[in-house]
Amino acid sequence: MKKYFFFLLIALMVSSRVMSDAILLDSLYYQFNDDTNTAIVVAGDHRYSGTIVIPTNVTYNEKQYNVTSIERQAFEGCSSLTSVTIGNSVTSIGWAAFYACTSLTSISIPNSVTSIAKQAFGLCSKVTSLTIGNSVTNIGDYAFYGCTGLTSVTIPNSVISIGKNIFQDCSSLRSVTISDNVTSIGDWAFSGCTGLTSLTIPNSVTSIEKGAFYSCSSLTSVTIGDSVTSIGNLAFSQCTGLTSVTIGNSVTSIGQYAFADCTGLTSVVWNAKNGPSYNFGNQVTSFTFGNEVEIIPAELCKGMTKLTAITISNSITSIGDKAFGDCTGLTSVNIGNSVTSIGSYAFGSCSGLTSLTISNSVTTIGNYAFYYCTGLTSVTIPNSVTSIGDWVFSRCSGLTSVTIPNSVTSIGERAFTECYSLKEIDIPNSVTNIGACAFSYCTSLTSVTCEAILPPELLGNSVFFRVPCSNIPLYVPAESVNVYKDADQWKEFNPILPIGFVGYTITFENWDGNELLKLTGVEHGTMPVYTGNTPTRPDDAFYTYTFKGWSPNIVEATQDATYVAVYDEHPRTTDIKEVSAKTNVIKSLRDGKLVIERDGKTYTVQGQEVK
Repeated sequence: MKKYFFFLLIALMVSSRVMSDAILLDSLYYQFNDDTNTAIVVAGDHRYSGTIVIPTNVTYNEKQYNVTSIERQAFEGCSSLTSVTIGNSVTSIGWAAFYACTSLTSISIPNSVTSIAKQAFGLCSKVTSLTIGNSVTNIGDYAFYGCTGLTSVTIPNSVISIGKNIFQDCSSLRSVTISDNVTSIGDWAFSGCTGLTSLTIPNSVTSIEKGAFYSCSSLTSVTIGDSVTSIGNLAFSQCTGLTSVTIGNSVTSIGQYAFADCTGLTSVVWNAKNGPSYNFGNQVTSFTFGNEVEIIPAELCKGMTKLTAITISNSITSIGDKAFGDCTGLTSVNIGNSVTSIGSYAFGSCSGLTSLTISNSVTTIGNYAFYYCTGLTSVTIPNSVTSIGDWVFSRCSGLTSVTIPNSVTSIGERAFTECYSLKEIDIPNSVTNIGACAFSYCTSLTSVTCEAILPPELLGNSVFFRVPCSNIPLYVPAESVNVYKDADQWKEFNPILPIGFVGYTITFENWDGNELLKLTGVEHGTMPVYTGNTPTRPDDAFYTYTFKGWSPNIVEATQDATYVAVYDEHPRTTDIKEVSAKTNVIKSLRDGKLVIERDGKTYTVQGQEVK
């Protein structure tokens, strides 16, 4: 505290000396420097009104002096001053030189001026026109703060730095032209410029500081140049009229709340190559990635519930964790040919997603990547993927079909749990293990095909928990049927049939060995009912033959509900013969699906003919 008062005392002494040395000439106070033949305009002891002219030079004691500076507070508070003309020899305008000159209507700063100090024209509320000379290199903090009548500003190419709060609360400012040499825009520089409608940040700017455009409520679009590396906290916060933003390709840092409360922002163009995580708000409906973007950062669009469209360019190689998590309005995604990895929960809970294309460049799909995408109906996993992670498609309750390629060796824990609408599963022969509860609660399954010769290891005791396995056929390689029938959990399926199985042919003969009737069954269905005159006994009685299903595989013949003949399960009798594709069979892939080619026709692995 003592030190503070010491410096205050020195300042007062200096101030008193300056005043005592001031010379009044033509109503202005000057100080003269005989060594340099220069004069500076200093504060006087009276208030100015009307018009003043600061000359290029003055004569004192028969000697001419160039006027080079307007010192601090020289005209501060001159509320009746309406016009100022500054001579061409002035190079600097001091701190608060014209502060609170509330009647001043125009300012013309000549080309000789190189610096404008802090608060130089602050609160000059009636200034509507401002000309800044092209020699100015530095504009100080609050220089034009509160110039509420100012409508347009052109910052010359000589300026390299825009100070803090420089145009703060210039509420009528509609147009700002920023020179190509400006490298930084200071804290709160244009905050409260509620009349500003458009803005282009030149490529020379490398940083936009805290609150630079805070509460510019009429700003509708912003283009941030490619040299900007950082956007400060609250930089565009409460720009409620902002509808579109273009982010330059060098941005690596976006501060907290940079675009907070930009309630009208609906469109974002993102060009940052390896940009930061930042959420632009759940009102955004369109997000476009530029052609140089390489990485979609984690949580970039997380929670943007109104986002319906995204454009992923071919330059992108990875999609970060939770990048689009909880984007419930997103309906379709086309993952480009350059993407190699999809992060955890990248599209988790995108419940509106109905269409998904994953390119063959993708090698890694993170856990929960498409968790709870309830609108997704079909998925084709590319053959570049070797592992399906934990919970990847869990709770995709609308998913009816999945294509798993031969490249996949493992299926993670709960990968497809609660996919209630899934009808069929085809597990390729490359799969060696399946995680716990991987297909639990897939209650709509009608068939499962596993092409592996040796049953894949089922990790945990509940891979097919709540799946009605006892009524679902399992199709496996013909030579492995008995192996699967003995394998833990696999053996719960009924029936277990060879891949390519078509059905049964059942032949009925009379007592003399003559063929009376031949019926051919189809996959997991009901044999046609036959009623006819079949003289298996002397009285030529009528019989009805009914195929009772695959479990057990029997046929019943009845006469008036009194006589029952049971034809036992294949292969213990020749009456029921298996028709299967064990010879002259070709397996091939068509549209990512395994098919069986036999006798000139094509069948699914379940035996349904493909037209």
